Amino acid sequence: MHRQAVGVLLALVAGAAAAASSSAAPAAAPSVTVRDGRVTASLRQAPLDAVIAALARETGAEVRGALPEPRTVTLDLDAVPLEAALERLLGSRSFTLTYDAEGRLKRLALPAGGATAAAAPPAGAS
Repeated sequence: MHRQAVGVLLALVAGAAAAASSSAAPAAAPSVTVRDGRVTASLRQAPLDAVIAALARETGAEVRGALPEPRTVTLDLDAVPLEAALERLLGSRSFTLTYDAEGRLKRLALPAGGATAAAAPPAGAS
């Protein structure tokens, strides 16, 4: 009888573990909006690479380079200028923003190393 009870208990535990793993949904993409060059987001343990990808989608910018290591961010942004939002997201990690002649963000570059942020002027600006 004892063997039978252990077998039933093991089956219940295995079934519960399987149900828990199948019901765990993948993390949703972070909700990030960019309007008039200002970023709004409420991030809770969001993967930073997913946040950068969401910013790229919102702005239409190309991202060059990569983050050195995966990390998550918890941060609220309410109509924060794009450059300031990136400084808050990336901390001491350097980046360069390149704009087209109309002033639209064209590229976000994440060079290896470095500790300062720079914004390149729009093409054709002096």
